[in-house]
Amino acid sequence: MDEKKAITLVNELFNKAFNKPRDPRSNAYKAGVRAALDARVRREKIGGCPYSPGSAESDAWFSGLEEGKSQYKDYLLNLKV
Repeated sequence: MDEKKAITLVNELFNKAFNKPRDPRSNAYKAGVRAALDARVRREKIGGCPYSPGSAESDAWFSGLEEGKSQYKDYLLNLKV
């Protein structure tokens, strides 16, 4: 997938997750979601956590990773083939 399409898809999936009524999430959580989506779309490994180990931000980032992975899995399952 080319760079422009990858960025567009990541943004669409991220916006789908957060541009609706839901419980608020921290910036660290959202960064984790975006990191997972970006890695999945580009078929790359997820980079390291940008927060200090054991911090609340680190915990939130890893939780966000799980949602991002789930969001991408849902996207794949809903593709029309």
